[in-house]
Amino acid sequence: MVKVLYFGIAREITGKAEEELEAHDTAGLRHLINVSYPELRPVPFRLALNGSLLKEETTLESGDKIAVLPPFAGG
Repeated sequence: MVKVLYFGIAREITGKAEEELEAHDTAGLRHLINVSYPELRPVPFRLALNGSLLKEETTLESGDKIAVLPPFAGG
């Protein structure tokens, strides 16, 4: 199980700040998130693994923390 943390619009869409999901890699996790929350499909979110922004898909270990990071606006 990995802990998935949702931020911004992803938190609003899922209605959750975090949850635990079973995934062996980030591609599988993206698929699971998109199936579970179809409203999130058009949102171009990035993933961070244990505090580091990912540039490519990678394998996951039990206990990893994944942040779902949609585009942020600010000023």
